[in-house]
Amino acid sequence: MPPAFVSLFLLTLVALTARRRRTWKPAGSVGYGRLGTPLNPLAVLWTGFELVNSCRPRNILAPAGAP
Repeated sequence: MPPAFVSLFLLTLVALTARRRRTWKPAGSVGYGRLGTPLNPLAVLWTGFELVNSCRPRNILAPAGAP
């Protein structure tokens, strides 16, 4: 399991939880304002998809019968 996708998925999940609890206090110069709340669930779905997609075995990388 690629650790980068796991960490991104957990980060977006925690951010979504904080937004739902209304405790999200973004720090930094980049902010999405009101657009951040609808984008956050999309980010959770996308990173979850990428996590599952990267873990799925592929025949082109490991042909049938390979050790």
